[in-house]
Amino acid sequence: MAPHLLPELSGHLALAAPVETWVEDVEDASFERLGFLAEPTGVTLAGGRLRVGDRPGLGFRFHPDSIPRTVHSSAHERAIS
Repeated sequence: MAPHLLPELSGHLALAAPVETWVEDVEDASFERLGFLAEPTGVTLAGGRLRVGDRPGLGFRFHPDSIPRTVHSSAHERAIS
């Protein structure tokens, strides 16, 4: 297993694995770099090591403007009707 997107999320998954696991840090493929977070999660990648912060859970706090308020897909509207 070598997750390579959203290291703030896949890093937690890798740390829960029973063996050492690779986590790729793909340029511009993190919640933070995509502009979705209101504040950093505490997950850091430095010196070839991933570390998580001390916040409970995954530590995500999304920026309110990054969350879609409505779904514009008519197929989805039919599915939830």
